[in-house]
Amino acid sequence: ALRIREEQLPVYERLGDAREAAVTKGQIADIMEMRGDLDGALNVFEKEVAPAFARLGAAREAAVTKGRIADIMQRRGDLDGALRIRREEELPVYERLGDARAAAVTKGQIADIMQMRGDLDGVLRIRREEQLPVLERLGDAREASVAKWNIGLLLLQRDRQGDRQEAEILLRDALGTARRLRLREVPELEEIMRRASFDPG
Repeated sequence: ALRIREEQLPVYERLGDAREAAVTKGQIADIMEMRGDLDGALNVFEKEVAPAFARLGAAREAAVTKGRIADIMQRRGDLDGALRIRREEELPVYERLGDARAAAVTKGQIADIMQMRGDLDGVLRIRREEQLPVLERLGDAREASVAKWNIGLLLLQRDRQGDRQEAEILLRDALGTARRLRLREVPELEEIMRRASFDPG
């Protein structure tokens, strides 16, 4: 796959097709990441792909590339760097473009990083107030179900007064949606409920 992409790239460059060249460089970086070359992939995304999309005025593609940079930084343990990129460079673009779904997904990724840093209250606020309502408004049943599942798990982890009752409602709702949509996560959700001493029904 890498060899083919590396053969494609000079053709796009010779044709002066900057967009396809940038896309191909991004695909090369993806393969490098899959092979475990995180430094190499990050270098290509930061120094070649993101600047190319910026020059083209391709805001969405540039934001997606910023997200890929944040993914790699997170894998390398640079949570502060990944969080800064998500908040300051990726999310504002989706909000400016009016892409509510991409913004909601990015907020979920911000919450993931915050959870890794131990900020459960901050994560719950984002998932409850900023992510779930948008997904429900968009009618995205699957992603809304995942968000409810995540909130339920967080509540069980936090375990304050009233958290278990709310967690059971959310997990039961998520399980009902997962069964209706025949999602592969159904057995996992049922096991989570059993471990929490909830009857999956």
